[in-house]
Amino acid sequence: MARASQDHQPVAIAGAARTGRQGHRPETSTTRDLYHYTDSNGLLGIVTKKAMRATDVQFLNDGEELVYAAREISARLRSRAEELCPEGREETTDGTRWGRAERLRGIAAGVDGHADGRYAQVFVTCFCNHHDLLSQWRGYGRSGGFALGFDSAALASTAQEIGGRLERVLYGAEAVAPLIAEMEGLPPTGHPGASGYAYAQREVLPWLARVKNSAFKEENEWRVTVDRATDLFFRSGGNLGVVPYVCIGFAEEALRQVVISPGPHPKLRRLGAEKLLQASGYKHVEVAESAIADSYRS
Repeated sequence: MARASQDHQPVAIAGAARTGRQGHRPETSTTRDLYHYTDSNGLLGIVTKKAMRATDVQFLNDGEELVYAAREISARLRSRAEELCPEGREETTDGTRWGRAERLRGIAAGVDGHADGRYAQVFVTCFCNHHDLLSQWRGYGRSGGFALGFDSAALASTAQEIGGRLERVLYGAEAVAPLIAEMEGLPPTGHPGASGYAYAQREVLPWLARVKNSAFKEENEWRVTVDRATDLFFRSGGNLGVVPYVCIGFAEEALRQVVISPGPHPKLRRLGAEKLLQASGYKHVEVAESAIADSYRS
């Protein structure tokens, strides 16, 4: 069901957690808190509704989301398939090698289709393991930004409950190597091309949302990723048009800290955040100012 409204209630997203991904289990954060950087509108919505938006990954700032990893995975799979059995060779030449090659080609075809969003969507909410990162403040601090610190264990539990995952983002082309190794080891089942395509549809799409260009490595990003949604909302995205998203509710105790960005009026912004938290029923959230506030010029 789709809704074109910003005044929404938190929605639980139906879906079962994936269990078949053997070679690339999600990492668990060893950092107690993970930080979501946002502006004052984001702070208001998150705190008052006790929910975060998970945005369709294709509408994020990085225009290569999904495509970056898909391009690398597809090229490597097709290259390996050619090594096993050149395309067009008859099945009877070597049934086992032919079957493995066709399965890899089927997965590559599925990856190509998912990379442009034709067949499925992935929704993500982004976090950083650093509470006071200058590159993040440059994106959000000019209009008075905030970093919301969430307990990582609570985030992981919430993600699991809605059929999602809390995962570390991987950077660079080599990040796909474990997934490639897993796919190369898959035995052919049924028709290899069709089963490979189904595997891409079921397993590979969430992985595509985990890998980014190494230029973004400083972000040290973590993501709550959801690839099933029963309630879909839309918001205005400026020159992007309308942006699809889903809502992820969280328990009050999951929010542990709010950090005020560098920039003008830090004391007032801190006071406003404290009053907002108090009025919204949060009892144990620490509010702090950026350590670089005095030296940063917006």
